[in-house]
Amino acid sequence: MADKPARALVIFGDGLLPAVSSEHKHLNDLAASGSCGFLALRSLTQPVGEGERLVTELAQLIDVYDAYTEKARKEDSSEVVELESSGNGSLPSMSERFMGMKASFITNSKPALALGKRAGFTTVPLSEYGINKHTMLPNANTTASKVLNLLGFEEEKAFGDKVVVSNELVFLHLDMKSAKSAEVGAEFLDALVGCVKDASKEGTKAHDHLLLVVVLGYGDAEFSAGTRVPSLKTEPVLPTPLAELRPRQSYTMKAGKPVEGIRDDFPLLAVYNQNAVTRRDEVKSFTFEDFQKHAGNLTILADRFLYEVAFKLWKAPKYGA
Repeated sequence: MADKPARALVIFGDGLLPAVSSEHKHLNDLAASGSCGFLALRSLTQPVGEGERLVTELAQLIDVYDAYTEKARKEDSSEVVELESSGNGSLPSMSERFMGMKASFITNSKPALALGKRAGFTTVPLSEYGINKHTMLPNANTTASKVLNLLGFEEEKAFGDKVVVSNELVFLHLDMKSAKSAEVGAEFLDALVGCVKDASKEGTKAHDHLLLVVVLGYGDAEFSAGTRVPSLKTEPVLPTPLAELRPRQSYTMKAGKPVEGIRDDFPLLAVYNQNAVTRRDEVKSFTFEDFQKHAGNLTILADRFLYEVAFKLWKAPKYGA
């Protein structure tokens, strides 16, 4: 049992899951040592631009989808979006939603940066940590040091000309489209997880009080021709009379009300890991098949993800069972 609230680093690799392989030791070790499950997204009714798909799915993950207007989505997904105009307070801030929580949002995507600002995060372009022109991503060790510093786990209290205020949550969003390739993005993410775990060994400030969460998704695979469709549906199809008697799955509900349009295909995969706090499943690798057979968390609605993280940080009451 934790003796004080944890601080969380959430890493979302949008579109990186298909590039993860058995060679990515740190990601697979994380899955093997953590609590694993699926996050169900809503269906896209038609193919949309990559920027719009990105902010639509990200809005679900940070639980602002229901308040996110079509106009705001169009503004944020534009490649020429003005951050000053998009951060207009149209969505409740993280502090308002989660008991004064301080939260930073880091990304290599311009649309995601606009949404993060609109949603009340302190936003930081990933490029501020330095970019390697061959990968279009910064050094993994530097990034790990910076994000742990933002969470108050490093001795250094400032970098550059900015004074660092400790956050309770850092949300790092990695967009595959903004990296050199999905394979390069997966290599960076694997190295980053390794650096974070190395910096939070026993004896460090982060050892018992860092909640590390990694979420991986398929990106725009829903409309990719020829892509094998991973689906949450495993049970046999029931005859219509029996199917009508089957209760709704909990991930198709929100606040006690049905949510229409939840898709079973292409879910997000999530691993939660905090030393001596999160349980360990029988998962051995960061793959859909392994999660489907062995994950203990089963499936929750993507909208409930951030609420679940806030609960683990003592910033929200328990939601659901």
